[in-house]
Amino acid sequence: MRIHRIKTGAKEPDKYAEAFLKYGVIAIGWSKVGDISKMDKKEIEEKISQYYPKRKSGKSVLLRFRDKIQVGDYVIAYKPRNTIAGIGKIVGNYYYDDTDELGSELGFPHKRKVEWLPQPRGFPRNALPEGLGSFRGTLCSKDYGKDYGIDNLIEYINKALKGGNDAINNTNEGKPIVKTGNKLQSILTALNTKPFLILAGVSGTGKTQIARIVAGVMAKEES
Repeated sequence: MRIHRIKTGAKEPDKYAEAFLKYGVIAIGWSKVGDISKMDKKEIEEKISQYYPKRKSGKSVLLRFRDKIQVGDYVIAYKPRNTIAGIGKIVGNYYYDDTDELGSELGFPHKRKVEWLPQPRGFPRNALPEGLGSFRGTLCSKDYGKDYGIDNLIEYINKALKGGNDAINNTNEGKPIVKTGNKLQSILTALNTKPFLILAGVSGTGKTQIARIVAGVMAKEES
């Protein structure tokens, strides 16, 4: 299963996210480039240089949006400030529409049709499996392989939202996402010695998930 992660508008993320869900689409900006349905790479690059000379990443984003995303893939819409607006399935090819709210008012005319799942929505980013929680740029993708489907992902998220340890120790293509083992005992020992601990590491390595496990264990010990 291939999953694409797309950010909603940076300035008004809630408004863009609501429009994504309302119109059943994902969309991106660079509106001055126009309809890229029949443009080649060179034409797109020229348009970007002409209208967005300081945002040259637009070429690669537009090409990925048009060509890499395939019907049947899944998409996660991410609102800045660590919230997932929704998860959906791509059901249509690229098209250009600058007549609706997204295209005319919000400046996001490049679109793909999406069937959004009714749930989960509006949940924290750290409920996603490791590797999906790290967002860089407007659009990025991850291939989980044919043996990992949308049901696996939703099950993982639901368990994580409930705070279950099974979600933290779940597997992805047979590979552990986060294993606590001796690490958990070391953390508990350190906190019993001094009630202050810093978990260091890059985004997506499981720091928040580990903190949740520790909090759950210590809450049970105190009750």
